[in-house]
Amino acid sequence: MRIINKDDLESLSRIASTNKRLRQHVNLHNNFKENCQKLINAIQPDSYIQPHRHFSDPKTELLSVIKGEFAVVFFSNIGDVIDIYFLQENGTKKNLL
Repeated sequence: MRIINKDDLESLSRIASTNKRLRQHVNLHNNFKENCQKLINAIQPDSYIQPHRHFSDPKTELLSVIKGEFAVVFFSNIGDVIDIYFLQENGTKKNLL
């Protein structure tokens, strides 16, 4: 079992704030062969994660907010925006398009 505490999260956020991409992750899985790969990603304001898909090995991603908020944009297969979710630490607020 791996226990992540408040100090661990604050340290990860401090590291993220010094990185060029303004984010830092820590893997919770032991190796990349595991079926479920778990990680915590500290993402600072003004960071951007490019839209992506998992073609070769389809995966479902679970996003949870521990602190702060961010938007998740869903695209159709031809690149049209089909939904936007604003995720917040105190609950989810969906923006209906």
